[in-house]
Amino acid sequence: MMFDSSSEPRKDVKRRRPQITMGALLLAIAFVGVLVGWFVEPLRDMFRGKEPELLQPIESDADLEEALKAKRAVVFIEVGWSLNSVVVKRNLEEMIRKWRRLEGAPDVSFYVLDLTDHGQNKPPGIRQWVESVPAIKRSTYNAMGEMFWLRDGGFQEQSEGWISPEDLLKIAKACFMD
Repeated sequence: MMFDSSSEPRKDVKRRRPQITMGALLLAIAFVGVLVGWFVEPLRDMFRGKEPELLQPIESDADLEEALKAKRAVVFIEVGWSLNSVVVKRNLEEMIRKWRRLEGAPDVSFYVLDLTDHGQNKPPGIRQWVESVPAIKRSTYNAMGEMFWLRDGGFQEQSEGWISPEDLLKIAKACFMD
C-alpha cells in the first residue's frame, strides 16, 4: 500500500492566519453603535425606572378646561404622522426637563393634544375649541409641531417647526418668567 502524501500539509508553504481588516472592524463597530443607539432609551428606562409623563394628555373637555384655566401652560399639538411633530415633541420634552431643573422657574403645566385624526374622535368641547381657533385648526393640517403658550387662559405665544430645546427654553423664559 502506498502512502498518499497529498493530504499532508506541505512544509514549504506557510499558512496565513485570517486577519480582520480595518474596514471589517469599523463596520462591526458601526453595527454595534446602531444597536446600542436603538436600545439605549429602553435600557435606561429599564434600569432607572420609567420617567413620569412630561406632557399631560388632553383627552376630555375637562382636561381642556384645566389647560385653559392654568396660570401658565403649554399646549403641544401632536400629529402622529408628522416627522416635524415627532422631532418637536422630543425637543419639547428635553426643554421640560431643563425647565424643571431651572432655579426660580415658576410652575408650568405642559399638555399634549393629539390631533392626528383632525380632532374627529375628540369630545365636542375639544372639537369646538379646535374649530374656533384658526391657528389650531391650521396646525392639524400643517403638522409642524405647533405649541401654544398660555398665561392665565390667554395666548402668549405660538411656536412651530424644528425648534431646538435651547430656543424653546428662551421662549418659556420670555413667556413665564416674571
